[in-house]
Amino acid sequence: MKLYPYSKIQTENLKPLLFISRLLGAGSYILIVAALAMFPAWIYMDFIAIDPGNSKLQGILIIAATLFSMAILVSLVSSLFVAFIKWENTKPT
Repeated sequence: MKLYPYSKIQTENLKPLLFISRLLGAGSYILIVAALAMFPAWIYMDFIAIDPGNSKLQGILIIAATLFSMAILVSLVSSLFVAFIKWENTKPT
C-alpha cells in the first residue's frame, strides 16, 4: 500500500504533471490537518480561557478558515491535473 496521493495513476508523457499533482494532493492533506488542529484551540479559547471579543480568537478562526479554503482549492487543482492525465491516457492513439 502506497501512502502518496494518486498512487494507482500511471502515465508515460505527463510524469512532471503527475508529480506536481501528487505534491499538491499531499499539501492539501497537510493544510486540512493544520486547519483541523486549530479548532481545539478555538474551543478552548472560546469557552474556557478568553472572552469572545478577543482578537486572538478571531485570528485563529481566520487562519483556520483560510487554511481550509486553501486546502480545498489546492485539492481541486490537483484533481483537475489528475483528470487531465487520465484523459490523456484513455484517448485513442
